[in-house]
Amino acid sequence: VGRGRASWSPDGTQLVFAAESEGNTDLYVVGGDGSYLARLTTDPGDDYQPAWSPDGSTIAFRSMRDGKLWVMDADGSDQEPLFSGEGADFAYQPSWSPDGTQLAYISGDVGNTRVHIMNADGTGDRQLTADEPSPRFEEWPSWTGT
Repeated sequence: VGRGRASWSPDGTQLVFAAESEGNTDLYVVGGDGSYLARLTTDPGDDYQPAWSPDGSTIAFRSMRDGKLWVMDADGSDQEPLFSGEGADFAYQPSWSPDGTQLAYISGDVGNTRVHIMNADGTGDRQLTADEPSPRFEEWPSWTGT
Protein backbone atom coordinates (compact mmCIF):
# COMPACT_ATOMS: atom_id res chain seq x y z
CA VAL A 1 0.00 0.00 0.00
CA GLY A 2 1.52 3.35 -1.03
CA ARG A 3 1.43 6.56 0.99
CA GLY A 4 1.59 9.86 -0.82
CA ARG A 5 2.80 10.43 -4.34
CA ALA A 6 5.53 8.56 -6.12
CA SER A 7 8.26 10.56 -7.88
CA TRP A 8 10.07 9.79 -11.13
CA SER A 9 13.79 10.44 -11.40
CA PRO A 10 14.48 13.37 -13.74
CA ASP A 11 15.85 11.02 -16.41
CA GLY A 12 12.74 8.82 -16.17
CA THR A 13 14.64 5.61 -15.42
CA GLN A 14 13.59 5.14 -11.76
CA LEU A 15 10.55 5.66 -9.56
CA VAL A 16 10.73 6.30 -5.81
CA PHE A 17 7.65 5.50 -3.76
CA ALA A 18 6.48 4.72 -0.23
CA ALA A 19 5.12 1.31 0.66
CA GLU A 20 4.08 -0.40 3.87
CA SER A 21 5.69 -3.70 4.76
CA GLU A 22 5.57 -5.49 8.09
CA GLY A 23 3.84 -2.55 9.81
CA ASN A 24 6.28 0.15 8.67
CA THR A 25 6.27 2.52 5.70
CA ASP A 26 9.59 2.98 3.93
CA LEU A 27 10.82 4.38 0.65
CA TYR A 28 11.73 2.13 -2.27
CA VAL A 29 13.11 2.72 -5.73
CA VAL A 30 12.22 0.61 -8.74
CA GLY A 31 13.65 0.63 -12.24
CA GLY A 32 11.28 2.27 -14.70
CA ASP A 33 11.19 -1.01 -16.59
CA GLY A 34 10.58 -3.02 -13.40
CA SER A 35 14.05 -4.54 -13.57
CA TYR A 36 14.90 -4.05 -9.88
CA LEU A 37 13.54 -2.97 -6.52
CA ALA A 38 15.66 -1.48 -3.73
CA ARG A 39 14.65 -0.33 -0.23
CA LEU A 40 16.05 3.13 0.59
CA THR A 41 14.91 3.67 4.19
CA THR A 42 14.68 1.30 7.15
CA ASP A 43 13.99 3.59 10.11
CA PRO A 44 11.12 2.51 12.43
CA GLY A 45 9.53 5.94 11.81
CA ASP A 46 7.37 5.91 8.68
CA ASP A 47 8.91 7.62 5.64
CA TYR A 48 6.79 8.80 2.72
CA GLN A 49 5.97 11.60 0.24
CA PRO A 50 9.27 11.38 -1.69
CA ALA A 51 10.27 14.08 -4.16
CA TRP A 52 13.25 13.63 -6.48
CA SER A 53 15.48 16.70 -6.96
CA PRO A 54 15.73 18.08 -10.51
CA ASP A 55 19.38 17.00 -10.84
CA GLY A 56 18.56 13.46 -9.69
CA SER A 57 21.08 13.41 -6.84
CA THR A 58 18.76 13.89 -3.86
CA ILE A 59 15.35 12.81 -2.61
CA ALA A 60 13.37 14.90 -0.11
CA PHE A 61 10.72 13.12 1.96
CA ARG A 62 8.54 13.34 5.02
CA SER A 63 9.57 11.25 7.97
CA MET A 64 7.68 10.40 11.11
CA ARG A 65 11.05 10.17 12.86
CA ASP A 66 10.20 13.76 13.80
CA GLY A 67 7.22 14.64 11.57
CA LYS A 68 9.30 16.90 9.35
CA LEU A 69 11.25 16.87 6.10
CA TRP A 70 14.40 14.90 5.44
CA VAL A 71 16.75 14.54 2.49
CA MET A 72 18.96 11.70 1.35
CA ASP A 73 21.18 10.82 -1.57
CA ALA A 74 19.28 9.08 -4.36
CA ASP A 75 20.81 5.74 -3.30
CA GLY A 76 19.39 6.10 0.25
CA SER A 77 22.65 7.13 1.90
CA ASP A 78 23.32 10.27 3.96
CA GLN A 79 19.81 10.67 5.40
CA GLU A 80 19.59 14.05 7.14
CA PRO A 81 16.75 16.12 8.63
CA LEU A 82 16.02 19.52 7.15
CA PHE A 83 15.03 22.51 9.20
CA SER A 84 11.32 22.81 8.59
CA GLY A 85 10.35 26.09 10.08
CA GLU A 86 10.63 27.60 13.51
CA GLY A 87 8.07 25.99 15.74
CA ALA A 88 6.50 24.02 12.90
CA ASP A 89 4.50 21.10 14.27
CA PHE A 90 4.58 19.14 11.03
CA ALA A 91 6.05 19.56 7.57
CA TYR A 92 5.10 17.49 4.58
CA GLN A 93 4.57 17.25 0.81
CA PRO A 94 7.96 18.60 -0.35
CA SER A 95 8.23 20.00 -3.87
CA TRP A 96 11.56 21.03 -5.47
CA SER A 97 11.94 24.28 -7.39
CA PRO A 98 12.83 23.67 -11.06
CA ASP A 99 16.44 24.74 -10.43
CA GLY A 100 16.74 22.57 -7.30
CA THR A 101 17.69 25.44 -5.00
CA GLN A 102 14.49 25.54 -2.93
CA LEU A 103 11.76 23.32 -1.53
CA ALA A 104 8.13 24.29 -1.08
CA TYR A 105 6.21 22.36 1.55
CA ILE A 106 3.12 22.35 3.73
CA SER A 107 3.33 23.04 7.46
CA GLY A 108 0.79 22.83 10.24
CA ASP A 109 -2.04 20.59 11.35
CA VAL A 110 -5.05 19.44 9.35
CA GLY A 111 -7.46 22.35 9.17
CA ASN A 112 -4.73 24.95 9.69
CA THR A 113 -1.99 24.56 7.11
CA ARG A 114 0.38 26.99 5.44
CA VAL A 115 2.67 26.92 2.41
CA HIS A 116 6.37 27.51 3.14
CA ILE A 117 9.54 27.61 1.08
CA MET A 118 13.13 27.10 2.19
CA ASN A 119 16.52 26.73 0.61
CA ALA A 120 17.50 23.18 -0.33
CA ASP A 121 19.95 23.10 2.60
CA GLY A 122 17.14 23.87 5.07
CA THR A 123 18.01 27.53 5.63
CA GLY A 124 15.92 30.59 4.80
CA ASP A 125 12.55 29.15 5.74
CA ARG A 126 9.64 31.48 5.16
CA GLN A 127 5.89 31.19 5.25
CA LEU A 128 4.11 32.18 2.00
CA THR A 129 0.46 31.97 2.99
CA ALA A 130 -1.00 33.98 5.84
CA ASP A 131 -2.27 32.56 9.08
CA GLU A 132 -6.04 32.50 8.96
CA PRO A 133 -8.52 32.22 11.80
CA SER A 134 -10.77 29.99 9.68
CA PRO A 135 -9.83 26.37 8.95
CA ARG A 136 -8.17 25.63 5.64
CA PHE A 137 -6.08 22.92 4.12
CA GLU A 138 -3.46 23.49 1.43
CA GLU A 139 -2.01 20.46 -0.32
CA TRP A 140 0.83 19.51 -2.67
CA PRO A 141 2.57 22.77 -3.55
CA SER A 142 4.11 22.88 -7.00
CA TRP A 143 6.37 25.12 -9.07
CA THR A 144 6.22 26.42 -12.62
CA GLY A 145 9.02 27.55 -14.90
CA THR A 146 12.49 26.23 -15.52
